[in-house]
Amino acid sequence: MSNDVSIQLFNQTDDQELYICVFQKPDEANPNEIYTTLFPVAWKILALGPKQTSDPIIYPIQLQMSVAESQDAKNAIHRTTYQDCDEGQIWSFERPGMFSDVTLKTGKSPEGEVVVQNNSQEKVDIGLAKNGTNLVVKKNVIEGDQAVFQLTPTLYFLAASDLQMGDLIRSDDITEKAFSLSLTDLASADVTVYTADHLSGKLAWKATNKVSV
Repeated sequence: MSNDVSIQLFNQTDDQELYICVFQKPDEANPNEIYTTLFPVAWKILALGPKQTSDPIIYPIQLQMSVAESQDAKNAIHRTTYQDCDEGQIWSFERPGMFSDVTLKTGKSPEGEVVVQNNSQEKVDIGLAKNGTNLVVKKNVIEGDQAVFQLTPTLYFLAASDLQMGDLIRSDDITEKAFSLSLTDLASADVTVYTADHLSGKLAWKATNKVSV
């Protein structure tokens, strides 16, 4: 992806107040990790009543990595570091004393993944983020281990009243009915949720007004 993407959401139902979750999934995730130690994250939550429209969501080109520490530092409980990064980069997280640091290493990852190595003496949670909110996170990465991230170029949309921004999405059962929007060569689009069956209240989704790069 080589550009920011603007997406506007519309609730076109007649009587349903919806909390809409926007998230991504890791690409080709290790089946031994996904929903065990590696989780998609609720990146955005939008509350839209019937016939309401959201402000545009901007999915930025700039990527970030995040490291959340498990050991407290003075006046820095639950400290998290965010660092701008690019696909293919390899980073090292270290904590030689009270302060921690992330360092860009030489070389590139073989498949364009973002790699973050934990070289501190504590467990950390490592994530891939946009605008300071994680898209995916690998939990409890031990010293000497690493997180390897590659995202699908797709955003997913789901009506979910029990999720808050930043919550882990813990199973495919939650996401199997999510609506998907490819970000490949996309500059902007409208995403609409509407009532497909008025008797049951079943929802349906559509993407319109797609503008290519």
